[in-house]
Amino acid sequence: MREVRLKSFSRIKGFTFTIIAQVLTLLILFGLAEGAFRLLNPDYDLRGRNERGFFCVFDPVLGWVPKKQFTGIHEKNGFAIPVHQNQFGLRAPDSLLMENPEGKRRIIVLGDSYVWGYGVGDNKVFTELGEFRYGAKLINFGVSGYGTDQEYLLYKRSGKNFVADEVILAITPYNDFMNNMATRQYGYDKPYFLLTNDQLHLYTEHMEQKSSKRIKSWLNDSLFAFNYINAVVRNIKQLLESSKKSASAPKQAVLQEGAVTDSDRTAIMLTIRIVDELKKLVESQGRKFKVVFIPYKVHINQSISHNHPMVPLFAEELQKIGVEYLEPFFTFRNRTEKGEGLFNQRDNHFNASGHALFARALLDPDLVKQNRNFYHRDPAQKN
Repeated sequence: MREVRLKSFSRIKGFTFTIIAQVLTLLILFGLAEGAFRLLNPDYDLRGRNERGFFCVFDPVLGWVPKKQFTGIHEKNGFAIPVHQNQFGLRAPDSLLMENPEGKRRIIVLGDSYVWGYGVGDNKVFTELGEFRYGAKLINFGVSGYGTDQEYLLYKRSGKNFVADEVILAITPYNDFMNNMATRQYGYDKPYFLLTNDQLHLYTEHMEQKSSKRIKSWLNDSLFAFNYINAVVRNIKQLLESSKKSASAPKQAVLQEGAVTDSDRTAIMLTIRIVDELKKLVESQGRKFKVVFIPYKVHINQSISHNHPMVPLFAEELQKIGVEYLEPFFTFRNRTEKGEGLFNQRDNHFNASGHALFARALLDPDLVKQNRNFYHRDPAQKN
């Protein structure tokens, strides 16, 4: 019996030794491969496709937050764009300070991928054009994939600490409202509010980061060779996918007023409560607050006479709580009808020309006057 136990122990010991030896061998090989790759490619830039997974890290309250002091190549939809996020995790220069020693007019802009600058280089994002052209410093607080709920929480955590004169909240009508109703978005857990007895209640207990995602993120950020292999595999998959379908962009379709459902209206009411809380916080700091609507690409490209149908409904609610808003849809449509392309070809986001026009829509006095509270002006004053 004792001899059987010894043999069994010996087999387990031998198996364990073999596994350890194989793991050590793999680690050594990975180390050699990584060292060789870094030696041959000293200027290699990390690259990734998923903005939430590559440019952000897990956060137990916000779901995901931008990585600080991080530079990488965003490869997606046929482009490869360098993106830099500064010491605050913002897509802005490292020279940005929380203070405002020069006393310039400063405006914090909250939003999702449209504000973050999906698909364009750092110097083409509209927030980088404001100071140069209009003398106002726009501070980019955009985070790809965020809903209004996360934007409010981000401002509450860090945006309020920046010296600013004004806060502008960008609303993307075709996904922000429903984002605010979701507990999970783009494959990631996110915070959410429920409206109970006219009070907002925040829920974050469900959020957790899976170990597999954490390990993959670490490997992708730490090992250049792993990141490179990932990029090669990703590009091959993208080529195969593009060969099977056309490169036309938007999934969204033309929407008439009747397309707004009861669920949409519920989402509008939840969102307006979140915006009201944000407004109160901003104004308690002595800052101005307004909302700007992101123009709906599908309607602009097809010369439809109205923005997304949820926009005027939400504008009505904004008026009730005393929030000024800007509606640049018609400015974008007029420019498009004159032959200027303002959006990326393969997605709904602004291209460089679109960002330049959006900067004007926020800061040019004439355009601001045209677009301010558009749905509540005298019809004779509208374009």
